[in-house]
Amino acid sequence: IVINAVKGLGNKLVNGEENGEEIVVAENRLSGALAIIRRRPAMSAQSPVLTDAQAVELADLLRDAAQALDYTDPVFDFEWVLDDTGFW
Repeated sequence: IVINAVKGLGNKLVNGEENGEEIVVAENRLSGALAIIRRRPAMSAQSPVLTDAQAVELADLLRDAAQALDYTDPVFDFEWVLDDTGFW
């Protein structure tokens, strides 16, 4: 699972105005546990956009969404938002 994140509105990432933070999360096929295997910081960010815990939580939600879609497409592009209440 590859997560791209920017602070603020996502249109900066979508429009190519900013290269966001890239986090790659992999699933252990035996245990199902998720773990970050690579992180590339955003060029403009002074600190990570997502904590490790937030990235793993989001990856878990994205995995569930892909499973709900029955993996019918090899690539999914999910849009998401994080606010004070959690991920949307």
